[in-house]
Amino acid sequence: MVIVVALPIGLYFFDNPQDFSGRSGQVSVLAADNPAYQLARSSVLTGAMLFFFGDCNWRHNLPCKPELNPFVALSFAVGLMAMIGMLLRKRWREDNIESIHAGPMEIVMLFVWIALMSLPAVLTKEGLPHALRSIGMIPPVIIIAAFGAWWLLDRALEWFEGQKGKYPNFSHQLSRIQKEIVVLAALSLLFIPVITYRDYFLRWAFKPNTHEAFTVSLLNLGNFLERLPRSTQKYVVVNSIPWVRVRGYPMEAQPIMFATETMREENREQKNIRYLNTEELSALEILPGQKAIIAIVDPKDKKTFELLKNKFPEMKIKAPADFIIFETQ
Repeated sequence: MVIVVALPIGLYFFDNPQDFSGRSGQVSVLAADNPAYQLARSSVLTGAMLFFFGDCNWRHNLPCKPELNPFVALSFAVGLMAMIGMLLRKRWREDNIESIHAGPMEIVMLFVWIALMSLPAVLTKEGLPHALRSIGMIPPVIIIAAFGAWWLLDRALEWFEGQKGKYPNFSHQLSRIQKEIVVLAALSLLFIPVITYRDYFLRWAFKPNTHEAFTVSLLNLGNFLERLPRSTQKYVVVNSIPWVRVRGYPMEAQPIMFATETMREENREQKNIRYLNTEELSALEILPGQKAIIAIVDPKDKKTFELLKNKFPEMKIKAPADFIIFETQ
């Protein structure tokens, strides 16, 4: 099943090996001036993002918010320490095996799982901490956090059981406290999804910064161009800073290519769409009477905006939605 799921992207990378290796070479810790220092820094930031300082990219997270809420973070820390303590004991107690339905091998596998899934983030030097690259850590982190929460509850109830033996006269009151602790634990489990829903489905989802991070304006621009008649000549000026280039153009061109289905050159010719880097603008000419649209990927780029305005003064500037175009009269 894994092979079937991975086959399409595997075939793509087989035909386009530059897409597989190009980006990884740019962000690898081996490309840093001091790889050993960068590896240590990446490891610390990746671990700390669970508790203190999370991913600041709006596309991945509420800015800089720790990846775990305080209750889950505490449970994870307790579970981690409890499991390490179990492994360090000279003898593996039978009651441990019975209570968690696992032995030392299962715990070691959880630790290895976390270590392996942290590598995509730890081995990079850019955008740290990076929640998306460390997404594979989620299952083992949550398993350990669940164990930590159970361990805390079990130890608390066990302590009160011990107190009943010491103070039999207060057995009724201690039993009541035990029940209250169980209810509190259950309410805590309900509290976590409610707070998470509020944070990510009500707060984060509707923030303008989130829409900007997901380049919704570029998707809207792509949909706008797709609806235009094919007879209209469409120019897309990819004037964003080329942090990452994909087949010669900054990555920001990808949402437009996706919406218009113009990743391939033959599709661009069919739909009359041409992509331009800023250095190609000087050679751009529009014939008299030609119906044409010039779209700007980054409307905040005043230099490109003024260049087009001066080069094509006869074109009308419009903002059909959250993007800007130049259109022939």
